[in-house]
Amino acid sequence: MAREGGRRKPRRGLSTKSLMQHTEPHQIPDDDTLRESPPPLAAPLPRPPRWPYLSYREAILMSVAFLVFQVVLGALIGIVIVAVGLAFGVSPEQNPVMANPAVFMVANVWAVLPLLVWGWVRSGQRVREAFALRAFPWAVLPALVFMGIGASLLMSELDNITRRFIPLPSLFPEMFDSLFSSPLLGFFIVVIMAPLTEEPLFRGIILGGLRRQHGTAGSCIVSALLFALIHLNPPQLLPAFLLGLLLAGIQLRTGSLWPCVWMHAVINFVPLGAFGLVSDQLPGLTTAPEAGLFHPLWLDALALSLFLAGVVSFCAATRVRPSSASGPAQERQQRD
Repeated sequence: MAREGGRRKPRRGLSTKSLMQHTEPHQIPDDDTLRESPPPLAAPLPRPPRWPYLSYREAILMSVAFLVFQVVLGALIGIVIVAVGLAFGVSPEQNPVMANPAVFMVANVWAVLPLLVWGWVRSGQRVREAFALRAFPWAVLPALVFMGIGASLLMSELDNITRRFIPLPSLFPEMFDSLFSSPLLGFFIVVIMAPLTEEPLFRGIILGGLRRQHGTAGSCIVSALLFALIHLNPPQLLPAFLLGLLLAGIQLRTGSLWPCVWMHAVINFVPLGAFGLVSDQLPGLTTAPEAGLFHPLWLDALALSLFLAGVVSFCAATRVRPSSASGPAQERQQRD
């Protein structure tokens, strides 16, 4: 350190001119090098995903995991109920909680929740984008009511036809009787909980994720097929598959998941409302499945008319299509 007047003076930094004077000519960086060199504290680039989001294999594994989680959680809840009942001297056959549909509701919610969280994290998107929770024109709701009533009645008749070739397993009538043993709780499970758990998984995570990696047509078919298979009801396989295609089309048309939830709720409400609101027996609708009856022709004609009217109204209400989930080309362009 230099001294002036007995005091130390701090050494000043070298200027650009001095730096160039004390540097060999071949060590002086040119202008291009200075412009291309990154700043020392630049944020690191985001790491690319380890595998494409979402592959067909991954979508299948998520659907299988959904079923496995339901079975495992249902079994664990059943064991706890039996153990508590035995502690109070109640046998499993006499335990009323065992047949309570709330057990199914709890197992269903906790089975789908980890899959939704995992799919959201894997997508790398915000919740609104990962689940397509976008705004939509409210004018579509009345159209979806007509479409949903008609689709539910047509699906019921198609289910009657398929049961002629594929018998209904004996387990399902018992499950339906247990599910609707409490009308209010059955309504909550079928009309509210089922759409709110199944739609985010199949029309949110799976359909949206597949479209980022594959074509729209293949993504709709695969998501609809997986949606049909998780119901484990052989006669319902074809109706549920067609319903999955219809709901996928609604999600693509509106760009939002909420109309799918609304449509799913209307479809599930129709058979439940028919049992509770219609006093007369309607063949093929309110009769027992093992009866093997079909709808009256006037009911099928009414169902087709309502469905077509709903489709026309829906297309008119969504004529100006909002921006929907981005397809593979747009996603690749954004990543590049």
